[in-house]
Amino acid sequence: MMETFDGLKDIFPTMPQACERALKNTVNSLREDSPRHAFRPMRRALVIALALLCLTVSAYAALRPQIIELFSREYGRDFGSWMESGNYAQTHASTEAGGAVFTIQEGLQKGFGLYLTGTIAPQDGYILLDEDCSVEEPFGYNIHHGEKAPEGTPTIAQKAEESGSAIRFVHCDLEKIGVEDGVPLSPDCWGYDAKVRRDGTIDFLMEVEDGLAVEPGVSYTLELSANAFPANADGTADWEHPISQSWSVTVLPKPFEDNEGGAQK
Repeated sequence: MMETFDGLKDIFPTMPQACERALKNTVNSLREDSPRHAFRPMRRALVIALALLCLTVSAYAALRPQIIELFSREYGRDFGSWMESGNYAQTHASTEAGGAVFTIQEGLQKGFGLYLTGTIAPQDGYILLDEDCSVEEPFGYNIHHGEKAPEGTPTIAQKAEESGSAIRFVHCDLEKIGVEDGVPLSPDCWGYDAKVRRDGTIDFLMEVEDGLAVEPGVSYTLELSANAFPANADGTADWEHPISQSWSVTVLPKPFEDNEGGAQK
């Protein structure tokens, strides 16, 4: 009986689709018409080499920090390659506000730039959406980023009604940055972008490029505000009365080879 070794799926990364297709096409093209379908030595070597290449690509993707992958999708491969020589930290610092769990997951510093990834996950009984979205949009799809939901996908309002969940518009704001023991400063310019997963969790990117607020240093203390705005079923939000939680996170970026992450204060 054939064994599938499902447990290995938790150890090894998924093979990129392009590699999987190339491997299958190569194997199919190398089949001979003889009854035994035997491979010639050179062809067998080609298949093995292609399989090793696919495994190498998968391993590289697994080892590369998620923050580089996400910013590469946003700004292109050249930007991701530029980030590889920066200093990196895992933080996984969280707080709660208004039915949502806000988490800063990773940070990367290079020059006068500080880049962060995070998530906003709904607690039981809540459905979350970004401030720029509408309850009439399909649940779990980023139509502002070109995604198209399958026909019949419920809207956020319908999903909330079906599950009896409360709706919250959510956003994570950066208030100030302190470099090492310096006075925390408000950055003049910082960026934020959010995308929703199919399960309703929101992924966000945050970036600061400011020569005054961000200097090369050992530690960065972020003063953040986690905000949740109650909304009615029709999507009308109470923007004047957010449920907010002040939040301090310390990021300790280091070169990739000796990284030990950061910690929440």
